[in-house]
Amino acid sequence: MAFFNFRPAKDEKPIVLSCRLSPPAYSSIDFAHFQRGIDNIRIDVQISDIFQTTVRRISRNTVELAVEQFKGKKSWEQLAQSSMGQIKRFQKIYTDTMESAIHQSKQTSDPALLWLARIASIGFIRKHIGAELDRAAILLKNEAKRAVGTNKAGQIQAQSVWLIRYRQRLYYFLINIFFKQMMTAESGTILKLNRAILGDGDIDAVKNIMFNPLLKSESPNQDEMLLMQYLLLPWPQQDDDAFVALNELLDSVFSQIPQSLIPDNAISIDIPCYLDVIHDFIPDQQQASLLDWRDNPENMEKLFSWLNKKELSAELAKAPDSPKNEQLEAENGSRKALYDLLTDRLKQAGVMSSIVASYNVKDAYRSLSGNLPIRLIFYYLLGGDKRKLAIQRIQGMGATDIGMAPKAVFAILDKCIPKGVEEKEWALRFMQDFIAYRRDLKLWALVQCWIDQVRTIDDENDMKLALTNRSLYIFLPANESDDTSDDIDGHVMIKADVRGSIGITSSLREQGLNPATHFSRTFFDPITELLPQFGAEKVFVEGDAVILSIMEHSNEQQRTAVSRACGLCRKIIQIVDQQNRHHAESGLPVLELGIGIVYASESPTFLFDGDHKITISPAIGRSDRLSSCSKVVRPILETADDHDPSHHVDMFAISEDGKMKNDKGESHLRYNVNGIELDAKAFAKLKNEIGLRASNVRLPGTKMTERYIIGQFPDVQGHIHILAIRQGIVRLWHPQREQRKALKQFYFEVIADDERYLSLAQMIK
Repeated sequence: MAFFNFRPAKDEKPIVLSCRLSPPAYSSIDFAHFQRGIDNIRIDVQISDIFQTTVRRISRNTVELAVEQFKGKKSWEQLAQSSMGQIKRFQKIYTDTMESAIHQSKQTSDPALLWLARIASIGFIRKHIGAELDRAAILLKNEAKRAVGTNKAGQIQAQSVWLIRYRQRLYYFLINIFFKQMMTAESGTILKLNRAILGDGDIDAVKNIMFNPLLKSESPNQDEMLLMQYLLLPWPQQDDDAFVALNELLDSVFSQIPQSLIPDNAISIDIPCYLDVIHDFIPDQQQASLLDWRDNPENMEKLFSWLNKKELSAELAKAPDSPKNEQLEAENGSRKALYDLLTDRLKQAGVMSSIVASYNVKDAYRSLSGNLPIRLIFYYLLGGDKRKLAIQRIQGMGATDIGMAPKAVFAILDKCIPKGVEEKEWALRFMQDFIAYRRDLKLWALVQCWIDQVRTIDDENDMKLALTNRSLYIFLPANESDDTSDDIDGHVMIKADVRGSIGITSSLREQGLNPATHFSRTFFDPITELLPQFGAEKVFVEGDAVILSIMEHSNEQQRTAVSRACGLCRKIIQIVDQQNRHHAESGLPVLELGIGIVYASESPTFLFDGDHKITISPAIGRSDRLSSCSKVVRPILETADDHDPSHHVDMFAISEDGKMKNDKGESHLRYNVNGIELDAKAFAKLKNEIGLRASNVRLPGTKMTERYIIGQFPDVQGHIHILAIRQGIVRLWHPQREQRKALKQFYFEVIADDERYLSLAQMIK
C-alpha cells in the first residue's frame, strides 16, 4: 500500500491518500535474441500466404469502392459489407496463425515467438494499407493524364482530391476492420489457448500494445484519430506545443506527491528508433522511456475521483458505525483537494474552457458528416477571436466543399456550443484521456521499433536463402504448412481394460438380445465418434480391451498428444458411466474400466498383414500394466474402512524380499477401478505441452489434502478442455495400512469423476 501526501496551504487539511498505484498493463518482450535475417538487420518472418492475400483483397476492394462512390450515399460500413466473407475468413486465418505461434512458443520455451508473430501481422497490415492507398492515388493520377480533354476529367480530378482529403480517415477505417477481428480472436480463442498452453494471457497488455489506437493512424497526432479515441489537445494559444505544455502542467500536479512515496515499479522500455519523435512531445528522456504509475489512466480515478456531499452521505449511511467511515471521509477530502489543485492549474493556464469546447467537437463533426476540418469546429466552439477566424474560413469554403450552405453549418455548430456547463466536471475526464494518450504514445513508439525489426518475406529466393541459413521464423496455420515430411517422432498408447463384459453378454443373451449390437451402440460407436476430436485412432479392439493411439508427426504444430489422450480417456469414462446407469435401469451387470496412458518419444513399428496394419510398440505393454487391477490389492483396499473411495487409482511398490510377485511380473501392484493412470514419462511430456498449476487441496468429501495439477488444453477442433491430475504417493505394499511406508515415488491419476473434476475446474477459472 502506498501513501501519498503533499504540503498543503495553511488553511487546508493535510492530504493523505492510501491506494495501490501501478504502471499500465504491459508484457515484457525482447526481440534481441532472435537471429537476424539475410540482410543482417531485420528478423525474417514468413506468415500465411492466405493471410496476406486476404488482407490485400479486403483493402483493395474497400479502397476501390470508396473512391468509386466518393460522393455516393453508401456509408463506409456498407462498403465493408461487400468483403464480409473475407473479413470473417481473416479472423479464422489470424487465429490459426497465432495458434501455430503459441505451440512453437511452448516447444521452444520462448513466449516472445508469439509476440513476433503478432508484430509481423500488424506490421504487414499497416504497411499494406498504406501501400494500397498510395496505389489508388497513382492510378487516379495516371487516369487523369489519360482523361485530359474528356468528360471524365472532372470526375477523376474530384476523386483524386477526395482521396487526398480523406486518406487518413480511410486508413483508420481500414485498419479498424482488421483490428476488430484480431481483437475478437485475441480475447476469445487465442486467449484461452495462450492460457492453456503457455499459462499466460494478459488481455489488457495485448490491448495496450497490439491494439493501441495510435497504430490506427499514419501519424500519432492526427486530429480525427485524437478526436475519436482521446481528446483534442486544447491549447489554442500554441497548438503545436499543446502536448508539451499540458504534460508539464500535469507533472506540476504530480510533483506535489513526495518522490519517496512514489511506488518503485516503473517499466523501462527500449525505444531508441523513435526517441526523437517522442521527445517532440515529452522532452524529458527518462519520462519518455519509462512506463510508470503516471501513465496508467486507472490511477487517475484513484487519485482525483471524489464524492459530492450527497454521494458521500449515502456511502457513510451504509454502515454508520463503521470505523472505516472516518478513513473514507479523510480520503474523499484528499481526492477533492487534489482535484481542486488540478482544476486550479488548468484554469490558471487558461485551458479549462478549451477542454470543455474540445469535448463538444465530436457531436458537431459527426453532424456535419466529417466534411468540416476538426480544428475549425474547435475554434468556432471556443469563441472569441478563434470563432471569428473559423467563420471566415467556413464562409470561404462554400457549400460544395462542406455539403451544405455555411448558414446551415453555423446552425449546427451553435447547437454544440457548451452552455451552462460546470467546468470542473470535465477535469477528471480530461486527465484520464490525456494520460491514456501519453501511455499510448510511448507504446506506439515501442511497437514501431519492433515493426522496424521485422521483415515479412514473400519472395521465393529470399525465403530459400533464409531457410538455408536457418534464420526464417515461420508462422503458418496447420493446414498451410509446407513441411512435407510425415515422420512420427512420438506417440501415445491408451489401453482401456474392459471388465464385466462377459456377465453383460450372458445377461443380454438370456433376455434374447444381441450383445454385439448392444456394445457397438452404447460403447464402441460413441468412442469411435470421439476419436477425430482428439486426433486418435484405433489400434486394437476386442470384447474386453480397447487400444487407441495418438501419433505426433514431425510437421505437426499442435504437440499436445498426452493432453488430448487424457481428455479422450475422461470422455470414455463418462461413456461407461452413462452405460452403467442404463444397465442399472435394465437390471444388467455394470461395466468396469481401467485405463492406462503411456508416451513413447519414438515412432512405433508398423507391420502389414495384407491390408491390415499392425502396430508394435513397447508402450502397448506398458499401458496394459497401467490399466490392470491387482487381485491381491483390490479386495483389501475395498473392504478397508480408511480407503478413500474418490481414489480410482492407487499404486504400491513390492518389497525387495521377493516374497510377492506382481500379477504381470512388474515391481508394482496397482489398483485401477474406473480410473485413468498416466505414466510418469507421459506426465513429463505433459508438462512440456501445456501450462500447469499445482495446488495442495482437500476436496469436499475426501479424507485428506492432496496435490493436484491443473491445466487446460485444446483438442484438434480448437475446443478448450480442463485437465486435472492427482499426484499420488507410492507406498510399500503391506496388507496393514499402518505398515505401508511412503516412498519418494509418485503416480498420476487423471481425474475423471464429475464431482472432483468440477471442484478442480473452478480453480482454473
